[in-house]
Amino acid sequence: VTRFLTTGDVRVRTGCSRNCLDMADALTCWARGGFGSATVLVCGMFSAISGSDAAGAAAVGRMTIDRLVEAGYPRPYACALVAAGACTGILIPPSIVMVVYASATDVSVGRMFLAGVIPGLMAGFMLMLTIYIMARVKKLPQGEWRGWGEVFSSGREAGWGLMLIVIILGGIYGGIFTATEAAAVCVVAATLIGFAQGKLNLQGLWDAVKETCSQTSAIFFIAAGAKIFVAFIALTNVAPMIVNVVSD
Repeated sequence: VTRFLTTGDVRVRTGCSRNCLDMADALTCWARGGFGSATVLVCGMFSAISGSDAAGAAAVGRMTIDRLVEAGYPRPYACALVAAGACTGILIPPSIVMVVYASATDVSVGRMFLAGVIPGLMAGFMLMLTIYIMARVKKLPQGEWRGWGEVFSSGREAGWGLMLIVIILGGIYGGIFTATEAAAVCVVAATLIGFAQGKLNLQGLWDAVKETCSQTSAIFFIAAGAKIFVAFIALTNVAPMIVNVVSD
């Protein structure tokens, strides 16, 4: 969990998230409500790095909410859009919620990740479809297609960020390393990329570590509570009682 959060924070500080947003905007700018769809798309990309819906909402919201308002979206709707898009982080691997659940119930983390891929993609697609319909109802502005040159140009800028997604998911599903090892590899890769591009220094890395420690402490309290609850359920045989009540 800590490693995934650190990777996400480093990614924000090095500008990878903004580059991914520019690429998503170039892909969806032709549609009505295109920047709203781009927001959901980059939420999914960020979730595939950090695994945290809260971190995704905070990071993507800082970049998109003001731009959504400037594009004609009502501020409450823009905030709700970011919150809904960030919720894909619960499903899209590597989801921290899945890691915590797997730890509490002794379920395979890899299987949990594999089970979340298709539902996560479907949720993102349905959100984008909803945004398109709402954009037509609210008569939000429609952008113009800027050409494949813009897409490829922004894609090159976002290449390093997309590479981290490939490292995490490709390594896990390819059997190269476990989910924990993938997180460690990704932290090292994100840090090296940041230093190589000159967008990350020791102070920025230290700030990322401190922010990660703050977020991880809250997750550990949740995990501890989940463990206690599971033990309580097992000792009191509440689960069979509930099954009997429902079946009867």
